[in-house]
Amino acid sequence: MIKTRQNKSILYLLAVALMVAIMSIACKNKPTQAVSFSEVEDSTVVVVPTPTPEEGLKPISGITINANENLSQFENYTFINENGEIATIKYDTIYYVINNKHSINKINWRIELPDGSKLIQGQGPGCRGNSYAFREGVKADVKFAADGYMYVIKDGSTVKYALNSK
Repeated sequence: MIKTRQNKSILYLLAVALMVAIMSIACKNKPTQAVSFSEVEDSTVVVVPTPTPEEGLKPISGITINANENLSQFENYTFINENGEIATIKYDTIYYVINNKHSINKINWRIELPDGSKLIQGQGPGCRGNSYAFREGVKADVKFAADGYMYVIKDGSTVKYALNSK
């Protein structure tokens, strides 16, 4: 009986020594008091700069808008307004296979405004000042100027955007 007690106490001492060794190795570079184990909020603040156009609201140079083409001519471009808010041109992609050939089709071209509104391009050329329909059913007039500006007219107010960058 005494032998078993001695074996148990030796095992307990070994377990405690092993725990102390593991803790000392784990805390070797950063000693921590036992009472200071608590969650700490991450104080890292990520600042995302808002892009603003240089010298006022001017579109990028060398790009002209083709009035007979649809929104696909603005693929990978953005538009920026005087407040630095960005409107993007987006689309949905369909993947399909015909006769063992894989194809990709970009459909549902739309303008996504900074306020979350999505203007869907209708059939035919979309850059002739046609009305665009919001997904919510409201309509807006979008007019593109050949010099790189886009005018969005909704609820009686006009917001001017300049073609910004890819």
